[in-house]
Amino acid sequence: VFSAHLAQEIEADRIAARPSDAVRFATILKQEGFPLSRIRFVHITGEPLTSAAISLLKRLYPSAFLLYSYAMTEGPGFIGAKSSLCVNLHEISPDAYHLNTRDFVLETVRGSLVVTALYKMPTPLIRYDTGDHIIITEDFQCSCGFPKGAIGVLGSRLGEESYKIGGCTFQAEDVK
Repeated sequence: VFSAHLAQEIEADRIAARPSDAVRFATILKQEGFPLSRIRFVHITGEPLTSAAISLLKRLYPSAFLLYSYAMTEGPGFIGAKSSLCVNLHEISPDAYHLNTRDFVLETVRGSLVVTALYKMPTPLIRYDTGDHIIITEDFQCSCGFPKGAIGVLGSRLGEESYKIGGCTFQAEDVK
């Protein structure tokens, strides 16, 4: 509730959050009388996105440009990005992203995304296996105007099977 009061006080028009937090925050903002149409930019990262989450975020923040970033804690920047304007990308899969080939060398090894950072950082990231299943396609032109280039369709982590229910993630072996 404090965040909703603060958003009201500073006339916030941007939000950066995980998908589940952006949904919860919208509920609180509405309860406190904050018009969600005032939000013009929502940056989403930190959790996998589903088609249902994307649709819900678009409905909750109808006036906002939505930017989704695919990144990892170990990396120095985002690996992939997509926006609410990426109609062609979303038609392929809700798990498809424009890949950041300017800052990273991205390759697949046995279906897993392997990343090498192209610029210096405190700890070099060289051929780091993320464990994320990915299919990379080159020369994709999206409706959003992003330059023609590589896209990646992400799958679940190799060797892991998990389910997300109500914002909580459960491992398959824990549910059996």
